[in-house]
Amino acid sequence: MGKMFGRLLKDLKFWREGVWKMQAEMKEEMKSEMQKPAIVMIDELKEKIRSDINESGIHWVLLEPLIRELYEEVQALSRKMADAERDAYQKSVVKNNADNKTCSN
Repeated sequence: MGKMFGRLLKDLKFWREGVWKMQAEMKEEMKSEMQKPAIVMIDELKEKIRSDINESGIHWVLLEPLIRELYEEVQALSRKMADAERDAYQKSVVKNNADNKTCSN
């Protein structure tokens, strides 16, 4: 009886872990399915920016330099991100080539 109970507990634990794994996978799928499309996020951001500008009370003469400054910050960040991604890709290609040479020898 003790061995059978132990086996039952072991099977139950295995089943429970499988269910937890399946639940985690399903939650992850739901997150990816529920993600907003980029165009919706962009439209919402534009509307928020318009609303914030209108509510800020900033004179329209000051908007152009402000928006130009923000654009320049975004442009610089985009360049940094592109450079970082390019560097990471090049490093992974070099590492992959080195790993392939090691495996083929």
